[in-house]
Amino acid sequence: MKMIRLGELAEVRISNVDKKSKPTESQVLLCNFTDVYNNWAITNSHLPHLMRATANNQQIDKFSLKKGDVAITKDSETRDDIGMSAYIADDFSNVVLGYHCALIKPNSNLIDGKYLNAFLNTSTARKYFSNFASGSGQRYTLIDSSIKDIKIPLISLNEQKKIGNVFSHIDAKIENNNSIIQTLEETARTIYDYWFLQFEFPNEKGRPYKSSGGKMAWNDELKREIPEGWIAASIDSIASMQFSSVMPVPRTNYFHYSIPAFDKSQMPVQESGESIQSNKYFVPENAILVSKLNPQFKRIWNVMNAEKNSICSTEFIPFIPLNKGDQGYVFEVLNSDSFSQFMNQSSSSSTGSRKRMQPESVHGFVMPIPPLAIQISYSKKIESMLGEIENAKRENQWLLSLRNFVLPLLISGQVKLG
Repeated sequence: MKMIRLGELAEVRISNVDKKSKPTESQVLLCNFTDVYNNWAITNSHLPHLMRATANNQQIDKFSLKKGDVAITKDSETRDDIGMSAYIADDFSNVVLGYHCALIKPNSNLIDGKYLNAFLNTSTARKYFSNFASGSGQRYTLIDSSIKDIKIPLISLNEQKKIGNVFSHIDAKIENNNSIIQTLEETARTIYDYWFLQFEFPNEKGRPYKSSGGKMAWNDELKREIPEGWIAASIDSIASMQFSSVMPVPRTNYFHYSIPAFDKSQMPVQESGESIQSNKYFVPENAILVSKLNPQFKRIWNVMNAEKNSICSTEFIPFIPLNKGDQGYVFEVLNSDSFSQFMNQSSSSSTGSRKRMQPESVHGFVMPIPPLAIQISYSKKIESMLGEIENAKRENQWLLSLRNFVLPLLISGQVKLG
């Protein structure tokens, strides 16, 4: 297997397109650092999430994303975040690559973009970029020559395309699961809003309560009308906070619900006790974990089936529904915009960059609480949705593990595709 410099196989372009909008430039969508960092491939499905900015004609010509290109991150606060790559899977008419990234345009006669992206995701490439990142302290960067000098294992184009397609199919399945998850979450949220914000839950005849003439009553504490029979109460009327401390012990495996694990895949990471160096909280069955760290970024973890030895970061508040069969309702309350806004307003910061909410502040969140029968009826209605969401997340975790296992074997030639 020949090892060839990337600079002999592709053109490398360092982007200089910033996030500012200038009246003299053309409107564009910007593929930024986080878009490249968080995705195996950039597809048309990402268009709604891209930032709006402007670029001049020269930048548009040079840094527009075209199918077959590969983008990598080139600047970051940590070495490990440099050189993360994403394959450009579709042609875009108005999307350019943003600052802190580099655009790699493969020579299609020599190297396949999907294969190149797969190689750049291996531990070999990750280690190379980390070692050759220049800088110290708060900023590391990859210069043009360092990117071009990485050695790529060159095999026949036919084999390259076979390998690249394997990982594209895996990524497509992950993206499809993510789309299913998003749709189900939006559906559950829409039903919650309809029932508990618009008060259109089914009445005894199965019709929308409020629009069918259901009785409303003024509530002095909430200073608004709520359905007759409902009460104003704090969150602890439907769920309790449980803080059971655990000190992980060596040679014992744990399912660790951490902030990084949530941000990466919303699935816990298996770790041995000796690698976990601080106290954690025990995660009981049917817990709902709410991050108290930087609550302006919503992190709500619905743990429907906690494995044995499940623990979580002490940056989470573990909530347990008071009533059996009420998981869905309690989760949607904690996931609601009103609760998130309350947490953000109740949090304080001593550093300017990290805000935290004190758990006792939760008692100040007062809301209209329906009778238990309505809570459980809603939970039953969305139970299958939550189950499908959980299954899709678990399948994604398995697919990621499969990809990480097979990737180095295929790239190194230890395993051949049939």
